[in-house]
Amino acid sequence: MEFLIDHANTRVSDLIVWEHFAMYHALDISNELDMRDIAHNVQISTLQDYSQWMRIATPDRCLFGNTPELYLIAHSYSLNVAVYEVDPNNHQE
Repeated sequence: MEFLIDHANTRVSDLIVWEHFAMYHALDISNELDMRDIAHNVQISTLQDYSQWMRIATPDRCLFGNTPELYLIAHSYSLNVAVYEVDPNNHQE
């Protein structure tokens, strides 16, 4: 999150900067907080809000990492990250 704040206006690609990339998922974070009964009606309207909610992790409160967080980890540590998703429609026994 520190990297995100420090590089908010740095381009992730030709089309988007870090701040916009992260804030695209702000509603997902608000919904996750509400669904898990962590906080209700949270308005994440700034990058600082986003960063604050994403930093707080306890055994009872942990939010999922999404594309921005995976990209931040990969970029910060010079890693390639592969994500495999199980197809819920594939019912192999």
